[in-house]
Amino acid sequence: MIRMKRGAGMVPEQKRNGEPKNLSLWQAYLLNLDDDTREVYMRALRMFCRVNGFRSLEEAAERADEQAFVEFIRALRDRSRSPNTIRLYATAVRRFYEATKRPLGQLETRLVIPKRRVMRETNAIDRELAREIVLTAPPRKRALFHLLWGTGLRIGEALALRKKDVDLASDPPRIRVITEKTNKSRVVFLPRDLAMRLRNHITDLNDDDYVFHVEGNPRRPLNPDKVGELFRRILFKLDKLKRDSSGRGYVYSLHSFRRSYETVLATSGVHPMAIKLLLGHSQGVEDSYLRLSVNDLVAEWRKAEPNLRLDARSDVRSTVDGAVMRQLARSQLMTLRFIENQLSYRVGKREGRRLGARRPSSTISSTTLSKSQRQIRGLEELLSRSGIAKINRRATGADTDWSAENDDEDGDLWRYAD
Repeated sequence: MIRMKRGAGMVPEQKRNGEPKNLSLWQAYLLNLDDDTREVYMRALRMFCRVNGFRSLEEAAERADEQAFVEFIRALRDRSRSPNTIRLYATAVRRFYEATKRPLGQLETRLVIPKRRVMRETNAIDRELAREIVLTAPPRKRALFHLLWGTGLRIGEALALRKKDVDLASDPPRIRVITEKTNKSRVVFLPRDLAMRLRNHITDLNDDDYVFHVEGNPRRPLNPDKVGELFRRILFKLDKLKRDSSGRGYVYSLHSFRRSYETVLATSGVHPMAIKLLLGHSQGVEDSYLRLSVNDLVAEWRKAEPNLRLDARSDVRSTVDGAVMRQLARSQLMTLRFIENQLSYRVGKREGRRLGARRPSSTISSTTLSKSQRQIRGLEELLSRSGIAKINRRATGADTDWSAENDDEDGDLWRYAD
């Protein structure tokens, strides 16, 4: 007969009357387990027998039924064992039932075993990684990932945006968002670099078109599952696609952008109530009493704007590189402004003068003008408003002293030139 000795697991012993129950299959199964798992399974069977009053494993093999299994799970719950521990002990008992030719029904056991508690991580994405993600994404998807970083929107809220929800003329630029969980409208502000990217992204859209749509159909938004797949492919390219400690999720997900946004706001000194409003979180009792004006919200948000911009770099090398890029952008923008003026004149005056030996058609001139204007908008992202105003005056013939020494924006270039 197989009896249990305290602290030593199960020890076989012959019955005095009749043949012993054959537990060789169970014993062979235990030998296939590693030492730690074997000890856990033996501990689970000892507790199973103690709860149900079985004096041996043989008696458990002969008498145990579904009710004994239910009593065992109830005892584990009464002892406040975690769901994961209960599932592990239940697996040991189920394997014992199967080895002794008394398998439990899948439905019965599923009803009483608690669900696994999954502890998934939601890590914040730092600014450098966010910049790499945006640059690695396909050109038409960069604005989406940039928006998730700069606004903390849920992926469903971002994909539901239409062009009419984007207000780039305000200061600061902003979007109107319908909060998913409360179905209430809220305003979220856009950092300057994100606003510039969105301006180029939505240029050819109508007011009712989705900002982020499937290719060729602006009336159909992107699928969030497809965006999640793309996000994981980008992380794989950057060697950042890692499983979290639960083994069922990833270290970074699309929701990580939202965690990052909240972290940036908090570390920048934004008031906690303003953070809740910007994220669309419930205010609790304050929903009925708190009324922050838009100006109050803007004042709090501006504390975090420098840390939300992906074009901001703090190192000296980046400062110099940025100044050089702006210098090149000014030269290109000046040339494109002259071209734009000439093309605008030709499109407006279809019977105008010839340029050289050949006069292009008005259709070609209109297409070239549109391309030039798109390039101009892209270059304007790199320059300040004062710099753009100087170029416009110069391009229209105004007498402007256009020297790098007089441009305050380039003080950093000359300061670090040595």
